[in-house]
Amino acid sequence: MEPTVYWSITAAVAAIAVALTIFNAKNWVGKKKFLCEDCKYNNPADCLKPERPTALDCTAYRAKPN
Repeated sequence: MEPTVYWSITAAVAAIAVALTIFNAKNWVGKKKFLCEDCKYNNPADCLKPERPTALDCTAYRAKPN
């Protein structure tokens, strides 16, 4: 493989990795804040998860309607 092709492929893979990292950082549900603060299930009757109220990640999370 020619060096220019190798470096082109390496640069493309690096660019894709950076783009995916930025996308995931911007779209992560919790973004390092407690999900229970704005979860529609944030009360003892609806949410029995032991992580409550300091969950940063939750599969049952649903944002409160505005």
